[in-house]
Amino acid sequence: MKKIIPFFFLNIFVTITAFPITVSTPDSLALVDIYNQNNGASWTNKANWLTGPVGTWHGIDTQGGNRVKIINLTNNGLTGAFSSSIGNFSELIELGLSYNTITNLPSAICTIPTLQLLYGSNNELLALPDLIGSLTNLEQITAEDNPITSIPVSIANLTKLFYLNLGENDISIIPSQIGFLTELTTLDLSSNNISIIPTEIGSLT
Repeated sequence: MKKIIPFFFLNIFVTITAFPITVSTPDSLALVDIYNQNNGASWTNKANWLTGPVGTWHGIDTQGGNRVKIINLTNNGLTGAFSSSIGNFSELIELGLSYNTITNLPSAICTIPTLQLLYGSNNELLALPDLIGSLTNLEQITAEDNPITSIPVSIANLTKLFYLNLGENDISIIPSQIGFLTELTTLDLSSNNISIIPTEIGSLT
């Protein structure tokens, strides 16, 4: 009689530990500088800042890579002039700084070629950077409820901009260059000190 040899199958479960992706040194150091320059010790939420992996810090999103893509520190107790180290984030897509008491956005912000979304509402901003037109991929600017007094003429270069909200500021003049924003679908300049609307605004079809 033929002998039947039983076969036993062993299921092996392998646990793979996922190691946090190391964020680039320039990005990491720039975040530390933002923390130090903008009252980080007193932030409303500073979970994991300066202690855990950068991708776990409150308001920071690397989207699974090794570069910072999103900084969202809305309503978080930031004060003073925003750190010029913001210019180190060469792959940043979104910067959210609304509902803080930031007084200035540095010109260094205008060196970020990938920036698409800029939120700075309800701060103490006196102006938008003069060279904001260098951010040619910018699609949205929201900076209402600030003491901003003017709109930089370089804004004419923002040919991808479709949303501009500068309501509740102290703006008195709309530059004629506004007519170059041919992708603009929303323009809010309510509650300012504007007395004349330039005819060029008629180009915003």
